[in-house]
Amino acid sequence: VPSVDDGVGGGTGVAHYGQYRGQEYKGGQHNTQGPFKGHPEKGAKKAEIILRRLKYDTKTIKTVTTLIKYHDHEFRSRQDIKKVMSMIGAELFFTLIDVQYADGVSKKEQYTSPINDLTWVKEQAEDILRKHECLSIRELDINGNQLEAEGYSGAQIGILLKSMLNAVLEDKLNNSCSELLEYAKKITK
Repeated sequence: VPSVDDGVGGGTGVAHYGQYRGQEYKGGQHNTQGPFKGHPEKGAKKAEIILRRLKYDTKTIKTVTTLIKYHDHEFRSRQDIKKVMSMIGAELFFTLIDVQYADGVSKKEQYTSPINDLTWVKEQAEDILRKHECLSIRELDINGNQLEAEGYSGAQIGILLKSMLNAVLEDKLNNSCSELLEYAKKITK
């Protein structure tokens, strides 16, 4: 059974799908399908170590490790798409769709799980941008100064803004100043 080394040297370099000496390989186990548990995170960590050793710039390292981390993410809803777009940014999100497509077509059919309908994901992401839907704290229809004027202070403001953004991304709250203020009052009672 091949080993997967989290360090830089000495590992087998075996991809997450495939065969090893005629046996199905899955993270050191046999007779099961799919990638080993946690492989996106472990792959991102290993890539970071390698890219740092090769003296890549911080932006490239962050881009590559983010794409590796999310390459297997399954988008189940428009809200899920908005959350990932919020975390990684719109431009990198569209690159992620390309990576997911390439990853999906590179796998043997028997090893693929139901993958995202990437056309639908891309259409939803484009619609989100076209409608200028809120994806960041800066895009909220309220800011820290307004919350401070309402009597909130310090870390409480940051916590409120993050909570508001999550509620807006999940479509539980409209991005309007009055609704956001009402939400702040409701959760801080």
